[in-house]
Amino acid sequence: MIWVGFFFSFCAVLAWVISTLVVSRGIKELKETYKDIFNRVKDYSIKIEIIFTYLGITLLTGTILLSLSFIPLFIQNKFEFSGFLILAGIFSFSAGTGLYYFCTLVYEKAEIASQFSRVGPFFSIIFGVYIFGEIFNIFDLVSLILLGIGITLFLIFTWTGKFGLIGFFLGILTSLSWTSGGIFMNLAFLTTPSNKFNPLAYTLISLFFGFLSLLLFNLVIMLRNRKKKKNQGIKFHFFKVEKSVAKYFFIHGILSTSIGFTLNFFGIFYLGVSGAAFIMSLWPILSLLVGYLLYSSSPDYLRYKEHIKWLFLIAIILLGASIISIF
Repeated sequence: MIWVGFFFSFCAVLAWVISTLVVSRGIKELKETYKDIFNRVKDYSIKIEIIFTYLGITLLTGTILLSLSFIPLFIQNKFEFSGFLILAGIFSFSAGTGLYYFCTLVYEKAEIASQFSRVGPFFSIIFGVYIFGEIFNIFDLVSLILLGIGITLFLIFTWTGKFGLIGFFLGILTSLSWTSGGIFMNLAFLTTPSNKFNPLAYTLISLFFGFLSLLLFNLVIMLRNRKKKKNQGIKFHFFKVEKSVAKYFFIHGILSTSIGFTLNFFGIFYLGVSGAAFIMSLWPILSLLVGYLLYSSSPDYLRYKEHIKWLFLIAIILLGASIISIF
């Protein structure tokens, strides 16, 4: 059934490529809608509340859609719960995707922010050697060298493009969070009885805990910001969002959270972590390519006109590092 795993993984790539373009548009719409707050207010906690509120729409959408699919399976199958799913949900969905949104906010395009996901092998190799006792081999060394080159070029691009180092560090943290979430999800698979529907069930469970952690965090932020917003005349409320902005995060919840992650986990189930990772490593560079082909003449991409060749070079280097790290 290897072809089934390939099919799931390629469909996940397609869903994530499209969702990347949706995120770019959503973050742009968010910045325009709340430009007064983002330009005038220096308090980052208020900006965090706004972005995490819309992230909540993404995660809630995915949770509801997966729940509808999961209910009949839950009745017919017995699923073993793993505590690793809680950590997988927090790191993959709430922390990882939240940092991804902030990184997109800085670089203005999710196609560029998504390239940081290819830094993941750096953390995977480190975790594998120092935590799981894996053997460091020549492929790991070559991968680390390529990653070092790619990260250095990305740092230079960030510096010369005057984006500020905050975006670069947000991207690194995004990669670290997603990598950690993937490791915890794999541990959940390894420590529970095999079931062909586990990828769907575990995506839903981890997504639920990711949404729950985000909800609790944002409620705390909302209560702490209540007085600040009143003093500064800010009318944004956690339970009142703009439909023009929310629709993009709703679509992202469908494409990336419920469809993309589920198909990816099914790919892991049939192909293993390495086999699925080989295919999934394609989505960041494909996102960059599709975004450039579709919007190369737009004002957003004109800002990257002088850097686009460097961006593709960085994407190719990081892709090579990802593929080599699999062997």
